[in-house]
Amino acid sequence: MALKTFEQISTELKAGPIGQHEIPVEHTVSLPLPTLRFHTPAYVAFAAPAVRKPEKPMLHDAPDRWWAVSPESGHLIFYARTSAAPIEGAENFSRQEIPPPTSLETLQAAQTDIAFLMNVLAPLFYGGEDGDPAMRHRISELLGKVIPSVLMPLYRAVAGDFFTWLEV
Repeated sequence: MALKTFEQISTELKAGPIGQHEIPVEHTVSLPLPTLRFHTPAYVAFAAPAVRKPEKPMLHDAPDRWWAVSPESGHLIFYARTSAAPIEGAENFSRQEIPPPTSLETLQAAQTDIAFLMNVLAPLFYGGEDGDPAMRHRISELLGKVIPSVLMPLYRAVAGDFFTWLEV
């Protein structure tokens, strides 16, 4: 199966119909992560209201919408407001302060490495293959650097199967 790159999926989510018409500008959008929870390969993401004020940590609310797109076509597989289709495992999430990244350069480097590794590992995950344990470990480390620890339960709620695969 020919898959779009992680960068293409990320860009299309921001510039496509979901990013342009369904997500309010004051929301924050998660990284898209691979999942098989929809019984087909998908990248799943969520958006949540966020309060940003100069010189203060961002306040991140519980997601109010989530969606999945095909890694092959980029077409929407699933879209729902959490009021209609809650994210199982994220029901008790409450507003959290998100600390600023320690270094913008470190964050950008980690995101570049995640994109590279995702292009290698996502097809293996979708195909039920193990992949290189060192690469799985490395992307786990990088996701831990990019995703604030207070938000990790949300990411695990939407893409738990991917995190389980990484940890095997």
